[in-house]
Amino acid sequence: MEVVDRIATSIIPKRAPSTYLKTHLGVNPDLYGPFWVTVTLIFTIAISGNLALFFQHDHNSDFKWHYNFHLISFAATCIILYVVIMPIGIWGVLKWSVNLDEETDDIEGAPYIPSLLSIVCLYGYSLAVYVPVSILWTIQVSFLQWLLVLTAAFLSGSVLINTLRPSLK
Repeated sequence: MEVVDRIATSIIPKRAPSTYLKTHLGVNPDLYGPFWVTVTLIFTIAISGNLALFFQHDHNSDFKWHYNFHLISFAATCIILYVVIMPIGIWGVLKWSVNLDEETDDIEGAPYIPSLLSIVCLYGYSLAVYVPVSILWTIQVSFLQWLLVLTAAFLSGSVLINTLRPSLK
């Protein structure tokens, strides 16, 4: 149930309280949910991308359609780099830009520096909104495809910003 709750929180921007990173993800970060969200997204992108290519071709022509296996490796590379590189960069910036003393750790207003595992967990769950979008991309309406991607990017980005905002202050 915790994984389902974290997925719902990663899709709905205002669902998480301002201390969500510190009180929920920071206390008990996991890689189980982010791993399966990432793997599911990789395969839905590959399958839906190939279906979309299939639907684009005229079936009355002599064109022989073939499955494109390179979509899996390309999707996996892009998504895994996003889930690994971005959290490392944010963690590094937070870790080395904020000066924490021993005395400020217990103060209420002291900045909270999340662990690398917490940020990877947050980024992994933030990809959950792209799974249904990648499936809906098989609908061959360009305006709808762009609207879906922009909506997913807005939702995912706003969840990330709202969750990381207390640490970024």
